[in-house]
Amino acid sequence: MITAPAAVLAIALVACGSGGGASEKSASIEGPEPSCDQRDGGTAKLAMATDLITWDINQQPAGTSTLINATNLVFDRLLRPTADLEGFENRLATSIDHNADFTRWTLKLRPGVKFQDGSSLDAGDVVFSIDYYLKGASGFAFGPVKDVKAIDKLTVEVDYGQPYADLPGEALASFSGSIIPSNFGGRTAADFWQKPIGTGPFQIVSSRPSSEVELERNPAYWDGAPHLDGIDLKIVADANDRTLGLEGGAFDLIDTVSPDSIGTLGGDSESRVLKPSTITDVLLLSASSSLLRDHDVRRAMTYAIDRDSVVAGAYNELADATTQLIPDAQPYTSPPENPPSFDLDKAKQLMADSEHSGGGQATLIYQNGDPPLELEAQILAQQLAEIGIDVQLQPLGSSVYFDQATTGDFEIALTHSESVIADPYDLLSFDVATQGFFGGWPTAYVGKLATEFSSTDDPQRLTDIVQLYENYVTQQARQIPVVSPFWLNAQSARLANLRMSLINEWYLDQAWLC
Repeated sequence: MITAPAAVLAIALVACGSGGGASEKSASIEGPEPSCDQRDGGTAKLAMATDLITWDINQQPAGTSTLINATNLVFDRLLRPTADLEGFENRLATSIDHNADFTRWTLKLRPGVKFQDGSSLDAGDVVFSIDYYLKGASGFAFGPVKDVKAIDKLTVEVDYGQPYADLPGEALASFSGSIIPSNFGGRTAADFWQKPIGTGPFQIVSSRPSSEVELERNPAYWDGAPHLDGIDLKIVADANDRTLGLEGGAFDLIDTVSPDSIGTLGGDSESRVLKPSTITDVLLLSASSSLLRDHDVRRAMTYAIDRDSVVAGAYNELADATTQLIPDAQPYTSPPENPPSFDLDKAKQLMADSEHSGGGQATLIYQNGDPPLELEAQILAQQLAEIGIDVQLQPLGSSVYFDQATTGDFEIALTHSESVIADPYDLLSFDVATQGFFGGWPTAYVGKLATEFSSTDDPQRLTDIVQLYENYVTQQARQIPVVSPFWLNAQSARLANLRMSLINEWYLDQAWLC
C-alpha cells in the first residue's frame, strides 16, 4: 500500500509461518515453457508504468511494482518471500532466530558476499542499513527497535523494548530492508543515491529514475552470475505505448497491461495474469472535507458503489469485487463480518438521514495513464451522483498524484494500492503512521490492533486481528475498498524462464533471452 514505502498507494509473512493466504495460485507464476535452451547474453528491455523517482528508499513516496523490481535487481535483502507467499527463502541471511518473547532477533549472514565495488558484506553493513532506514519513512517496518549491533563479522542482534514478531516479513524480506554498504561506501549520501551499489545480480550503468535505468550483469553475484548481459528499464506511462512496444519488439516485458489487451496481444507476446493479487483499488477519504466527515455520508457511499459493475466495466472481469482493504493473497486475511453490498435505497436513506441530505461536492484525484483506473473513476463518479454527491474528477501525473496523496492534499483519492510486502502488519502500521492513509483520521484503535498483531505468531489470533481491522474499516468507511485487480503483465516469447511472485516480484536473475 505506500512507504512510506510499502503501504499506501501504490501496499512478509509473520515470523516463520504462513497464514490464511490465498487458496488459488496462478499457473503464470512459473511462466511459459522456455522456447530455447539456457543461454547467456543479451539485454532485456523492460517498460514500466510508474516512475522509480529515486533509489533512496527513505525518500520513496510509494511502494510500487517499479520500485520493488528495480531495487531487487541492484540490492539484496536478508530474506525473500517465496513466489506463492507461503514462506521465506534465505538470501543474505543464513538464519534468523528470536528469543521466546520476540524481543531479541539474531541474524546470521552469508559469508563471502561482495558488494558491486568488490568490498565484502559484513555485519557492520547490515547495522548501518537498519540504522539508516530507521531514520526515514521506512522506519516503522522495523518496529520499536531498542538497539541494533554487530556481535561479530557475520552476526547482527536486534533488540526490542517490547515483543515484535514481524521483523522477518515486514522488514528483512521487504525491499525496505535492502542492504547498502556502511557509510555509503565512503561517499556522501547524496552522491551514493545517484548511483548506488548493492549486492544484487545487476549493477547500475546509468540512471535517470524518472525515465530510464541501464543495468549490467554483476559477474561476482553470490548466487551465480545472471544469464542476461544487462537490463534496460524504461518508464512508459501510457499503457497503449507499452503494449505497442511489446508487440513491435521494442520491449521484452511490460507491466500494467490494459485489461482490454489481455488475450489479444499480437506478435509473439504472451500475457502474465497473477491472481489472487495483492492489489486493492480503494477510495481514501479526507477528514478535511465537511461532507466526508459526516459518517452517514461515508456509509452511504459504501452502499452506493456497485463493485460488480466496476469489475465488468473497468477491468473486463480481470478483477474481483472486494470489501477487504487487505487483499486475499496476503496471509491471515479475513473479510469483514458485515460487508456492505450494493443497495441504492439504503444509500439514499443514509444520505437523507445525514447532515448533508441535499448532497454535496468533492474532488476525486487519481493517477492518469492507467485506462482501467480512469474508467473506474468515471463509473464511481456516476454511481455517487445517484445519491447526490457531485464528484469532480482530477487526473494527475504520478509524481503530482503521490505528492498530493501523501501530504493529505485531497478530498477523495482513488488509489491503485499495490501491496509489495506480504504481511498485513505493513498496512496496519501504515494506517497508524499516516493518520488513516493521510486522511487525518484518529488511529488509536488501529494502533492497538497493530501492536497486538506484531506481538504474536499464532495464526488464528493473527487472522482474528485482521478481521477486527476489516470490521473497523467497514464500520468507519474512511477508506472504501472497491475491487482487487489482478496483476497484468506481458512478455515476449524470447524472454525465457521468467518467474514471478504473487506480489509481482520478477526474478530476472534467472531469466535468459532466446
